[in-house]
Amino acid sequence: MGTYINTGNSGFQRARNGEYVDKSALISVTNSTLNTEHCMSCVSRCRRFGKSMAAKMLCAYYDQSCDSRHLFEDLKITGDASFEQHLNKILLEPKYDNSANAAISQIHKKEYTGKVAQYDGQVILVGINYDPKTKRHECRIEKVTNLLKK
Repeated sequence: MGTYINTGNSGFQRARNGEYVDKSALISVTNSTLNTEHCMSCVSRCRRFGKSMAAKMLCAYYDQSCDSRHLFEDLKITGDASFEQHLNKILLEPKYDNSANAAISQIHKKEYTGKVAQYDGQVILVGINYDPKTKRHECRIEKVTNLLKK
C-alpha cells in the first residue's frame, strides 16, 4: 500500500464534476474544533460511505496551494460564519525520509507564507514527514498570525 498525501483541490473538483451530495457541513464541524482540546479529528464512516470524498473536500477547503472558493460557492458551508476565516489558509509541506522540522524550515526559508500575505489573520503551517524505515509519520504545526503587519 502506498503513502498518500492529498494536497490541492483536483480530487474535489473531479467529485464536483459529477453527481455530488452536499456534505460541506463537515467543514463547519471541523472548523469549530480548531484551537480547542478537540482539535484532532478522525473522519470515520462505514465502508463505501464517503471517507475519501470527505478527505478531498477538506483538502480543497484548507489547502493554501489552490483557490477553491468556486468549488464551494453553491454549498451550504458558504453560509457559515467560519467559511471565510479558514478557506485556503493552511500551508502543507510533506517530506519523505527527512523530518517535520525540516518541512517547517522549508516553508520559512522559501517564504511560502508570502503566498498568503494578503490574509490578516491566522495561517496554519503544517510539516509532515514519513519515515520509510519506521513506517511512521511525524507532524509539526505552527500558527502564524497578522501576516499583513510583518
